[in-house]
Amino acid sequence: MDYKMLCHLDLTECTSKSRAECSSRNNCNAIFVHHSLIKVVEMLIQRGVGVIDTDLRCTTAHSLRIIINLAGAVPKCLFDDLPNGWELISSKTCRLYCCVTNPDDGNNYIIYNSMIKNLEDWLMTKDADGFKSVLMLSGYSTGQ
Repeated sequence: MDYKMLCHLDLTECTSKSRAECSSRNNCNAIFVHHSLIKVVEMLIQRGVGVIDTDLRCTTAHSLRIIINLAGAVPKCLFDDLPNGWELISSKTCRLYCCVTNPDDGNNYIIYNSMIKNLEDWLMTKDADGFKSVLMLSGYSTGQ
C-alpha cells in the first residue's frame, strides 16, 4: 500500500526513518496516512482533531474497511451526523470507521473513493472554528 507521512520536518529528513524511529522522537509528529486519505486527515487537523494514522484495506474478499485512528477522546457530539456508512467508535481510542460488506461493484477503488468523498464532503460542511471551540470546551487533548 502507498502511504505518505505528514510531518513538520522536511520530507527528505523523514524518508529514511521507520515508523518506530519517527514516533519515538519527541519533536516529530509524523502521521502515516494512506495517500487517498490525506485530504480528510488535513481537514481533521485543521478542525483541531488529532490523527494518529490510517488504515485502508480489503479485510476479506467481501469486505472493504477504512479506519482513521484519532488521538484522544473526541467528543461524540461532533460526529453525530456522519455520512452513511461512517461511524465514530470509542473504546481506549477513538476512530472513524467505515466498512462496506459485500460490495455490489467489483471495483474496490470506486467504492473507496466514494466513501472517502462522502467524508470529505461532510467535513467541508463543518466550521473549523466551531469544531475547535467544542473541542476546547470539552477539554479535548490529543495527548501529544
